Amino acid sequence: WGRHRCVLRSRETPWEEVKIGGGAPPIRTPEGWLQIYHGKGRGQVYSLFTLLLDLDEPWRVIRQGREPILQPEAPYETQGFFPNVVFSNGMVRKDNGDLLIYYGACDETACLLETSVDEVLETLR
Repeated sequence: WGRHRCVLRSRETPWEEVKIGGGAPPIRTPEGWLQIYHGKGRGQVYSLFTLLLDLDEPWRVIRQGREPILQPEAPYETQGFFPNVVFSNGMVRKDNGDLLIYYGACDETACLLETSVDEVLETLR
């Protein structure tokens, strides 16, 4: 405790120009620690982004996704208590490389995005 470091700040993009926030704990991949985080952008819209951190120095950003991997689109993501919001809650990496990303929508719904580690890492290339 007490040795905090700023790892990332919001960027001047339509998707995260207001603020960013942490999400699910990162998972280890051969390329680095894979992190899913949320950004708040124009119109009070929250989206999900990818980030890759160094395995040995996890405060060092290796790569950052240029665009969101998930934006509010479905009615349960765009209409609700807090509309146009998706935020990550957890990730599970399965032995076969599948990746389950649990996320909340509109502060009232729990959701699941099924993808693969390779597909998510591809967003960082």
